[in-house]
Amino acid sequence: MKMIVSVAYGTNNQGERPNLWTEIEASSCHLKISGRPWLVMGDFNEIISPSEHSKYDQYTSKWGMRDFSDCLHRSGLLDIPSCGNSFTWTNRHISKKLDRILGNDSWLQTFPQSIGVFGEPGISDHSPCCVFLDQLKPKQRPFKYFAHLAQHPDFHTLIKECWNTLSFSGSHQLRVSKKLK
Repeated sequence: MKMIVSVAYGTNNQGERPNLWTEIEASSCHLKISGRPWLVMGDFNEIISPSEHSKYDQYTSKWGMRDFSDCLHRSGLLDIPSCGNSFTWTNRHISKKLDRILGNDSWLQTFPQSIGVFGEPGISDHSPCCVFLDQLKPKQRPFKYFAHLAQHPDFHTLIKECWNTLSFSGSHQLRVSKKLK
C-alpha cells in the first residue's frame, strides 16, 4: 500500500503563513498525491477555532484562522481522530492547538482506525505526536499482580527502595500518582 506523508511547518511570521497554505493546496491537486492516502502533520502555527486557544479573548487573528480553515477545506484535509493533549503548544501562560495530524478522504478510507496521539511536552514547548495505524494501535493491557512475588524475602525491601528513589515535586497526591505510573 502506497501512502504519502508530508511534514509541515508554519512559520511564526503570520504574513508568511499563506505561502504554506498555497503549497498545501497545490500539493493536494498533484498527480502523485491526488487519490492516494495522504497524511499531513506538523506545526502549523495557527488554530482553526477559538476553543483551540486557552485564552481566546486575548487572541485577535480571526483572519489567520479563517485562511487556515479555508486551506484545509479546499485541500480536503481533516483532523484524524486523536487523543492525548488537546493543546499541543504552551508557553506556560497560554496554550494552543498548533500541531495537527491531518488526512485526506483516501487516508480516512484506507486507514479508518488510524489515530494520532499527542504526548506531554518534553524538551520542546510542543507536544510530540505519533500516528498509529489500525494494526499498530496501542492496546491497553490489564495490570496483573502475582501474589506469590510478595512471598520473596527481598520483596518489601526492593519495593521500598524503588519507591524512595522516585522523586517528584508537587502535592502528596500528585507524587503518589506519578510513582504508581
